[in-house]
Amino acid sequence: MHSREPLSIFHAYDVRGRWGEEISPSLGRKLGRALASRMNGPILIGRDTRSASRLLQDSITAGLWDVGLPTVELGILPTPAIGFACRESARFGLAITPSHNPLGYVGVKAFTRAGMPFSTQWVAVSRTLANLPASSVPKPSQPRQGPPRISKEDWGPKYVGHLTTGRTTTLRVVVDTRGGATAQVAPAALQTMGADVLSMRTGFSARFFGGSPEPTTDNVRDLAARVLRERAAIGVTFDGDGDRVLFVDETGTLLPPEAVALFLHERLATPRLPLVATADASLRCEAKTLVVRSRIGSRFVTQAMKRSNARVGFEVSSHYYLSDFAPDSDGVLTACILLDLLSSTRLRASALRKRFGPVHRLSGSLPFASMSEARRTYRTLRARLQSRSLASPDGFYLPFSGGRVHIRPSNTQPIIRWTVEGTARRSLGRGVAFVHQELLGLA
Repeated sequence: MHSREPLSIFHAYDVRGRWGEEISPSLGRKLGRALASRMNGPILIGRDTRSASRLLQDSITAGLWDVGLPTVELGILPTPAIGFACRESARFGLAITPSHNPLGYVGVKAFTRAGMPFSTQWVAVSRTLANLPASSVPKPSQPRQGPPRISKEDWGPKYVGHLTTGRTTTLRVVVDTRGGATAQVAPAALQTMGADVLSMRTGFSARFFGGSPEPTTDNVRDLAARVLRERAAIGVTFDGDGDRVLFVDETGTLLPPEAVALFLHERLATPRLPLVATADASLRCEAKTLVVRSRIGSRFVTQAMKRSNARVGFEVSSHYYLSDFAPDSDGVLTACILLDLLSSTRLRASALRKRFGPVHRLSGSLPFASMSEARRTYRTLRARLQSRSLASPDGFYLPFSGGRVHIRPSNTQPIIRWTVEGTARRSLGRGVAFVHQELLGLA
């Protein structure tokens, strides 16, 4: 009799779930065996700073050993660095991280030998896992035959070299790595470029120094204050696994992702090529350049970029995709390129914000007990609001006087996300009231 494991942990481009609840050591071991059906060894394995990520790595490694696949431990590295190592060495790899999800979550991202993230491959992995007989998995207490086939490699210096070759800056920059996986490579890369680096919350922290692994508008105030106090040119912070990056300009103001993306697009692409922006990005994008809209998520942005031959794409969550330099989003690489471009153009960071114009936006979410409950509620909301909604590549739009609300189910968490954008700051209040009346009330 085959056991049926919960498949809600599988998402569009990774695996994520609560450690000890949705993902256990035994499930991690089975996941290792299932991943082996799509890989050959040796498998590169790196992780973020969470204690649970170390435990999940051990479980998955045991599953890979069960079927004879050797592993290479990379230690704590940003997810993009693991993809880089796969690409450079032509080996499959795993990043053990739930990215920006809160403490208590674990996750896995996988890479092909070309350094491309798994996407549709996860469907085959989930089917293999669901059909693994429980009896075929050795008990955790059962000793393995022979010595562990594991080795270690340090890819940090090679990754820093990849980030910095041909790039220079003398700007003073405040770097807050939040205790995450970028804690060593990000300051090292910027210093190698010549930046005057002032670091905050240095070193790895399994609990992100009591903060959040997800940088947001609300939790970059200390970074902004440090930028002002040190008279720095820019502030930089990353999420827990380093594929996202947020910037604060010299006035202590958060740079909208749209402003950063537009500048990167202007400098790295040509006017004939579009900028790929996700469905929740500001409507002002179309006023500035040719835009192709996509669903939210790395898989969908990169697919849209490939279809449209775009060189730059972005998500409002501060993922930036620069196809000439990396196959997926890389927060540290984006920071290095942006600082190099600011130095070569002699522009202040605040100039990017002023050139794009103001973005009046507020975001929030509705939490649910499970992904299935969140998606079921979303479908109900979508049906009830169908007559008043507008089409979107992801979710739907609800217009109101002075702006619009974007509503969609999350790809990675049991929540429904909403984003209010207004034509002026004063219209945001009407948008939030609209959310409470139309969305929260129905939910």
